[in-house]
Amino acid sequence: MGGTATGSALSFIIGPLFVDDIGSIHYSQVNSTQREFYFKQIRNLFLVETGLMGLLFLAVIIHYPAKPPHLPSRSSGTERMSPKSGISRLLKNRSFLLLALLYGASCGVYSGWSSVLDQNLQGFGVGQKFAGWLGFIAIVSGAFSGVFFSIFADRFSGHLKEFLLIFMACGTFSILIVCFIFSKVIPFNKTLIFVMFGLIGFFVNGALPFFFEFGAEIAYPVAEGITSSFIKFTDYFLQGLFLIVSMGHFGGMWMTWVMMTSISATTILLPCVRESYNRLNIDKFPNKLSGD
Repeated sequence: MGGTATGSALSFIIGPLFVDDIGSIHYSQVNSTQREFYFKQIRNLFLVETGLMGLLFLAVIIHYPAKPPHLPSRSSGTERMSPKSGISRLLKNRSFLLLALLYGASCGVYSGWSSVLDQNLQGFGVGQKFAGWLGFIAIVSGAFSGVFFSIFADRFSGHLKEFLLIFMACGTFSILIVCFIFSKVIPFNKTLIFVMFGLIGFFVNGALPFFFEFGAEIAYPVAEGITSSFIKFTDYFLQGLFLIVSMGHFGGMWMTWVMMTSISATTILLPCVRESYNRLNIDKFPNKLSGD
């Protein structure tokens, strides 16, 4: 996930460097010469991205180990369910389904909101480069948070739900402040905006590894690849739904309030997810695995 965070953070900076900001001008007001100019910039951006992905694909073909030289934990060496049986079991696991839905409602909607952030900032005289730096700060702070607190949580294993509740509650408060700023209840200030987006990223992006770990614990012995794919599906589905709605002419203010509502709903509903640490019990109590 560190690589994903790095790529996401850089995307907020690289995009505005390749493609000029048209400001508040509507697409219909852009003449044919300007359109060709912008299309060329977008094409160059896509070509660079394609080249980078091609290099990464080549690196995977040349060297990509099938597994680590040593098992990272005792539970990683135990047998997992087949894909068909695993999917069937997941669909019957209400706690996992609720957790996956909450992940999509929080992290998925947040990702969609971040990608159209410039629409919320149009009324404050700042362009897409400023929005890009906000996204960059949020991703970087979230990556730091995820790595740091993953180590911290590992020392206090068995409390993933508590960590998620704290992160979501703090994320709700941070986004509420941003809602007040965008609604002009609180005066707009660039420094304050940077701080608040750093906090939002710290708590919302930082919660990502906890969602995946918690989902794997609840669903075990379903393979982690299946649980992660299921969780990410809710992310992409709700993120896509959010972006489709954002194409309508509804302004930008509603997006931030929807973001705040989705994070607060996640905080409220998280206690309904029943905790179970099946993998952790195998790692902590190996005798149970052998039947002793």
